[in-house]
Amino acid sequence: MKEIILELKCKKNIFSDLSFIGISSSQKGYQFLCESILIAVKEPKLLKSIKLCILPKVAKMFLAKVDSVERAMRHSLESAYFKNTLKNINTLIGFEYLSPYEKPSLTHFISLLAERHIILTNKMLKENNDQLLKNKHKLFVPVQIKRLTNA
Repeated sequence: MKEIILELKCKKNIFSDLSFIGISSSQKGYQFLCESILIAVKEPKLLKSIKLCILPKVAKMFLAKVDSVERAMRHSLESAYFKNTLKNINTLIGFEYLSPYEKPSLTHFISLLAERHIILTNKMLKENNDQLLKNKHKLFVPVQIKRLTNA
């Protein structure tokens, strides 16, 4: 159950990041980018071979060809680049990573956002674990007291 909630939060963050960067949700490449980033977050080992592993998985999910998936994703990136909104990546990450007129490749873009969301997911996991440890004593102590008083 926790994994599903965590996945939904991660997906929501990916959606908002892509919208912030300037990729329109009405484009096919938007969904493909979201799913490819989510796959990379779930399995970080696949970041080494995006074109060989991640893109075929996305194509299989959407019953499409790998070439058309890649083309749609590149088109979404280029449209954001021509709108001059790709520079928002720097504000998203928090430091000057790309020069103002630099356009990242598709694999570079996916790995960049996937690494960002891996870090965010790890932070969410740590916060959840810390919260569980804090609430552990609150949850179990009253039950133990009730057992002692009822015995």
